[in-house]
Amino acid sequence: MRRAAEALEATLDDEDEINEAREEILKSLDLDDADDPVGALYEAIAASDAIVRATDGSPFTTLFNRFSIDNNPMLRNAAA
Repeated sequence: MRRAAEALEATLDDEDEINEAREEILKSLDLDDADDPVGALYEAIAASDAIVRATDGSPFTTLFNRFSIDNNPMLRNAAA
């Protein structure tokens, strides 16, 4: 997840616009800037026993599954 986050950040076209949007969201929701957002996301999801189901009732696989940025050409190239 950390590699993917870094690679996705590297692909941003307008970083200023993204940062402004982040600031606005944090302000609107009265949230503090997270020291480790990737770690916080992982902890929240790993600790959850929630099951997300598709419209047919079958459960989705975990968010973490076996995906790697190496499976995605755009992210693989951005991380290089």
